[in-house]
Amino acid sequence: VLIIEENAESLGYKEEDIDVDTPKEYILHEIQNLRDEFSLKPHQNTGVAWLQYLMKTKSKGCILADDMGLGKTLQILCFIDWHNKFINKGAKPYIIVSPVSLLDNWNNEIRKFLKAGTFNPIILHGNNIDPRPNNETIQWLEKQDLILTNYETVRRCQFNICAVNYAVVVLDEAQKVKTPGTYITCAAKALKADFRIAMTGTPVENTFLDLWCIMDFAI
Repeated sequence: VLIIEENAESLGYKEEDIDVDTPKEYILHEIQNLRDEFSLKPHQNTGVAWLQYLMKTKSKGCILADDMGLGKTLQILCFIDWHNKFINKGAKPYIIVSPVSLLDNWNNEIRKFLKAGTFNPIILHGNNIDPRPNNETIQWLEKQDLILTNYETVRRCQFNICAVNYAVVVLDEAQKVKTPGTYITCAAKALKADFRIAMTGTPVENTFLDLWCIMDFAI
């Protein structure tokens, strides 16, 4: 497995501290590829504007913890569309990690909400990626624009998936990484990205250790 600093018993790794002020109002920047028949609700406007603000202030990541049914998926898609157009400009791929049961849902939501051609997502699941370290596989992943995969595939194929520098990594149902030291948690934390988003409506299920572990991924 890949070796990471777990920071559980002692501080082995620390990002540079960044002071981020809280503005009175977050300003939403243009989302170009949202289909005309859809529009963001007020709380979604605020959520996307908040994500944009964090990115522009060079924050490392965050938890998006809206309750189920409030449209976290749409907010993420609008954010990465804006990020790819104005920040990333197609330089690095995006990766969304979710439970396997939600992979098709993500694929369908991308095609539903975003204009055709905005992203060409690929789904990594099962045996369609080599788990052994392979430079050709890494180079192939680097050429993609949006990768959809599940937690078990990240764990199994971490030597290839975690070798790529991503623009943004999103963990859906991020309570999957609430336990320090598990293979899935360590593999998820080994993903390299300019910005990290943990999506979960239940950041604390048992103890505050859950929240700490998810935050350790995000920032």
